Amino acid sequence: MMEQPLSGWMTHSEYLEFSEIKIGRLMTYARHLTNVLNNAMTAADCFFDPDPDCPERANDDDGFPGEEIVKTYNSSTNRYKLLTAWALPDPLPEYIVDRAVTCTTGEEVPWTGIWYPDTGLERHSLTFAIKGRRMQPAFRILKTKDELKAEGAYLPSAKTVAVATASHPFLPSVRQQESSPDLLAKAGQPCPRAGVWQTQDVNATEHSYGLGEPMANLGSAYGLTVWRWHKES
Repeated sequence: MMEQPLSGWMTHSEYLEFSEIKIGRLMTYARHLTNVLNNAMTAADCFFDPDPDCPERANDDDGFPGEEIVKTYNSSTNRYKLLTAWALPDPLPEYIVDRAVTCTTGEEVPWTGIWYPDTGLERHSLTFAIKGRRMQPAFRILKTKDELKAEGAYLPSAKTVAVATASHPFLPSVRQQESSPDLLAKAGQPCPRAGVWQTQDVNATEHSYGLGEPMANLGSAYGLTVWRWHKES
């Protein structure tokens, strides 16, 4: 698209808006999605089967180490003012660590979502993991980008090391669930609140789930079954 003579049928201002704003926004989305999914898709393989030509790459956090996710969010929203879909809820939701469910590095991930590492978050990050993939390691930050810049490094990346650990689902708290008008859970996720749940299909099906019990996949017409909390058992 960008190789076409766009300036031949656009005014200069239209061309600048298209190339620098609209295309730039799409490229920003694509780059951030790559970073978000990278560790979930490749970090476990790199950790257990490092590239013999570059084994040190197994220690690189190619996601958003430490506070980089906050800086990236602020930078993107400040640059693209129309990214209203990225607006954070106010107040922020309350979440808890569900230690009843554990997945260690290398094990098959039972639920797609955010996981909390047993290392804690001091110089570590939350983990996004994908159901069916191997759980990736946590990454400990040895030196942040700011620390490396202070030492004179030019365009540095955070220096990290991969650490095998156990992780637990990071879920909305009971108080947050009760205040939410629509508590939803996807098939395969651990049940975030005990009670009667209802599918989102036209012909809704009800089923009782206990806390932490995997939500069933009933072959929804929409693909993956999505459940909505309905009432107490």
